Amino acid sequence: MQYKKHFLVIGAVIFAMFYSATLFAIGMHCGIDIKGKAEQTEPAALYTVKEYNGKIAVFEFGSTTPQRILDIDVSTLRQYDRLRFLNGVTLNSPYELSLMLEDFGS
Repeated sequence: MQYKKHFLVIGAVIFAMFYSATLFAIGMHCGIDIKGKAEQTEPAALYTVKEYNGKIAVFEFGSTTPQRILDIDVSTLRQYDRLRFLNGVTLNSPYELSLMLEDFGS
Protein backbone atom coordinates (compact mmCIF):
# COMPACT_ATOMS: atom_id res chain seq x y z
CA MET A 1 0.00 0.00 0.00
CA GLN A 2 2.85 2.39 0.86
CA TYR A 3 4.42 1.55 -2.49
CA LYS A 4 1.29 2.72 -4.34
CA LYS A 5 1.20 6.03 -2.44
CA HIS A 6 4.84 6.74 -3.24
CA PHE A 7 4.26 5.81 -6.85
CA LEU A 8 1.25 8.16 -7.11
CA VAL A 9 3.12 11.06 -5.48
CA ILE A 10 6.13 10.62 -7.76
CA GLY A 11 3.83 10.35 -10.78
CA ALA A 12 1.98 13.52 -9.79
CA VAL A 13 5.26 15.43 -9.35
CA ILE A 14 6.54 14.28 -12.74
CA PHE A 15 3.23 15.22 -14.38
CA ALA A 16 3.34 18.69 -12.77
CA MET A 17 6.91 19.22 -13.98
CA PHE A 18 6.05 18.27 -17.57
CA TYR A 19 2.88 20.37 -17.47
CA SER A 20 4.81 23.42 -16.19
CA ALA A 21 7.56 22.93 -18.76
CA THR A 22 4.97 22.70 -21.53
CA LEU A 23 3.22 25.90 -20.44
CA PHE A 24 6.55 27.67 -20.19
CA ALA A 25 7.55 26.53 -23.68
CA ILE A 26 4.22 27.67 -25.13
CA GLY A 27 4.58 31.03 -23.43
CA MET A 28 8.10 31.49 -24.78
CA HIS A 29 7.00 30.48 -28.27
CA CYS A 30 4.09 32.93 -28.26
CA GLY A 31 6.12 35.73 -26.64
CA ILE A 32 4.00 35.86 -23.50
CA ASP A 33 5.63 37.43 -20.46
CA ILE A 34 5.42 34.76 -17.76
CA LYS A 35 5.46 37.42 -15.05
CA GLY A 36 2.11 38.66 -16.31
CA LYS A 37 3.32 42.22 -16.76
CA ALA A 38 2.75 44.06 -19.97
CA GLU A 39 5.79 45.79 -21.38
CA GLN A 40 5.70 49.40 -20.36
CA THR A 41 7.03 52.01 -22.69
CA GLU A 42 8.28 55.36 -21.53
CA PRO A 43 5.76 58.11 -22.26
CA ALA A 44 6.80 60.75 -24.75
CA ALA A 45 8.54 63.75 -23.23
CA LEU A 46 6.42 66.91 -23.29
CA TYR A 47 8.52 69.46 -21.40
CA THR A 48 12.08 70.31 -20.53
CA VAL A 49 12.74 72.54 -17.53
CA LYS A 50 16.22 74.07 -17.60
CA GLU A 51 18.34 77.13 -16.95
CA TYR A 52 17.76 80.02 -19.35
CA ASN A 53 19.64 83.31 -18.86
CA GLY A 54 20.17 82.51 -15.18
CA LYS A 55 16.50 81.69 -14.52
CA ILE A 56 14.48 78.47 -14.59
CA ALA A 57 12.46 78.16 -17.79
CA VAL A 58 9.88 75.71 -19.15
CA PHE A 59 10.30 74.59 -22.76
CA GLU A 60 8.15 72.38 -24.92
CA PHE A 61 10.29 69.32 -25.53
CA GLY A 62 12.68 70.00 -28.40
CA SER A 63 11.95 73.74 -28.54
CA THR A 64 14.58 76.43 -28.04
CA THR A 65 12.06 79.13 -27.10
CA PRO A 66 10.84 79.06 -23.49
CA GLN A 67 7.12 78.72 -22.87
CA ARG A 68 7.47 80.25 -19.44
CA ILE A 69 10.34 81.83 -17.50
CA LEU A 70 10.12 81.56 -13.74
CA ASP A 71 11.34 84.29 -11.43
CA ILE A 72 13.81 81.93 -9.77
CA ASP A 73 17.54 82.56 -10.04
CA VAL A 74 19.39 79.32 -10.64
CA SER A 75 22.29 80.66 -8.57
CA THR A 76 20.08 80.61 -5.44
CA LEU A 77 19.39 76.88 -5.72
CA ARG A 78 21.26 74.02 -4.11
CA GLN A 79 24.12 72.62 -6.19
CA TYR A 80 22.17 69.44 -6.94
CA ASP A 81 19.24 71.43 -8.38
CA ARG A 82 21.56 73.77 -10.30
CA LEU A 83 23.15 70.78 -12.02
CA ARG A 84 19.75 69.27 -12.81
CA PHE A 85 18.56 72.48 -14.47
CA LEU A 86 21.83 73.00 -16.33
CA ASN A 87 21.35 69.55 -17.88
CA GLY A 88 17.58 69.98 -18.26
CA VAL A 89 14.84 68.03 -16.53
CA THR A 90 12.54 66.11 -18.87
CA LEU A 91 8.89 65.84 -17.86
CA ASN A 92 6.32 63.55 -19.46
CA SER A 93 3.02 65.15 -18.49
CA PRO A 94 1.37 68.41 -17.47
CA TYR A 95 0.89 66.84 -14.04
CA GLU A 96 4.65 66.30 -13.61
CA LEU A 97 5.21 69.92 -14.70
CA SER A 98 2.68 71.23 -12.16
CA LEU A 99 4.35 69.18 -9.39
CA MET A 100 7.76 70.61 -10.25
CA LEU A 101 6.44 74.17 -10.43
CA GLU A 102 4.73 73.65 -7.08
CA ASP A 103 7.99 72.40 -5.56
CA PHE A 104 9.72 75.58 -6.64
CA GLY A 105 6.92 77.87 -5.49
CA SER A 106 5.40 78.95 -8.80
